Amino acid sequence: MSTHWDKDRALELNPKIRDLVDDIYRSLFPIREIHRIANSKCEPDTLDYILDRELHIDVILELDNEQIVTIQEKFRRKEYIGFNDFTLEFYSNQAENVKGEYFGLFSQFYSYVWLDESKPEILRHYIFKIPDFTLGFLEGRIKGELKQNKDHSKASFIAFSFQDFPQEWFVHQYPIIKLEDFM
Repeated sequence: MSTHWDKDRALELNPKIRDLVDDIYRSLFPIREIHRIANSKCEPDTLDYILDRELHIDVILELDNEQIVTIQEKFRRKEYIGFNDFTLEFYSNQAENVKGEYFGLFSQFYSYVWLDESKPEILRHYIFKIPDFTLGFLEGRIKGELKQNKDHSKASFIAFSFQDFPQEWFVHQYPIIKLEDFM
C-alpha cells in the first residue's frame, strides 16, 4: 500500500521534476554544477547523512565564481496547494525526541514546490532566504501555528502563511502571487 510519504518521495525523486526545478535554479544563479544529496541512501556518519539529516541541506549549487549556495527543498502534491503555507518540521517524531529542521536549518535558501505529479508540472514555487525568514520569526514579524500531522506520520510542524512573507524574502515566486489575490 502506498503511503503519503511514498507519494512525496516519488515526486522528490522524479528526474523530470528535478529537471524543472534545476532549470529554475539555473535561471537565478550562474551555476557550474548542481550536487544533490542522496537522502534516500544516507548511511549514518556519512557526509550526505550529516548534510541532509542534521543540517537540512538537500542541494548544493557550485557557482561559476566557485561560491557555494545551499538549498533545502520540499515538494508537495497539488492536493495541498490551497494551504499556500510553508511547513517547517518541528519534530519528526516527538515521542522519540527526533528533532526536525526547526532545530537546525543551515541552508541559505528554501525551495518550496507544489506539483501536479501526473504531468509533471510545477503549479506553484517559492524560493526564499532562510536567514531573512529566521530573523523575521525571532523578531515576531511572522507568526506560525504549531500543528501535529495526524494522517500519515508522527511529525509536528509549524505552518506559516506565504502571504505573510515580505516580498524581499523571496528570490523566486511562480506564479507571482500578490496579497490582493487572497482578498
